[in-house]
Amino acid sequence: MDGAASNIQMAVYDAETLELVRTYMFDPKSGQTEVSGIAVDPDHKSMWMCSWAEDESGSFLYRYDLESGEYLGKACMKGAPKLIQGIAYYDGCIYITADDGDADKDAPDHVYKCKVDTEAEELTVVTEKTLDDVTRQGEIEGISFDKEKKQMLISYNRGAIIVKGMPKGFYDGYDSEIHEVFLFNIKEQ
Repeated sequence: MDGAASNIQMAVYDAETLELVRTYMFDPKSGQTEVSGIAVDPDHKSMWMCSWAEDESGSFLYRYDLESGEYLGKACMKGAPKLIQGIAYYDGCIYITADDGDADKDAPDHVYKCKVDTEAEELTVVTEKTLDDVTRQGEIEGISFDKEKKQMLISYNRGAIIVKGMPKGFYDGYDSEIHEVFLFNIKEQ
């Protein structure tokens, strides 16, 4: 409700059967008020979470142990983007999608990244990609990676007028929201 959530849990499902294996409760001591994305970091045996909220909660990445679900701490994002929609882990970095553009002004959203350092209290965030090459500006959502093809996949919506995260009608020429996935080749680090 209005950017705050309760009963936040991480759920693990069996990839073959889609049956629930276990759940972990988030730790209220973290200060996190909602979850807009979760990333599995197999290299550090961690789960990372982010928040869409525009309050202090949206300035951190929250880390949990992948096996036990224990809260391990948070890292402040130096240069944190606003309105984070999703995160994914790839090759030592957390990639972050942010709905920080303005579709009304044809201003694009962005993808950011930060190098993972589990000992750091602060992680520097840099712009990875400006999404000025999508079909039409809208609202960025999630992110994933195809490691075999070395591609970044970005989920993007367009057509709906979004006000404070809620659809409020449609732009001219649309009678429904269109959901697309854009593929981008990954820059070698």
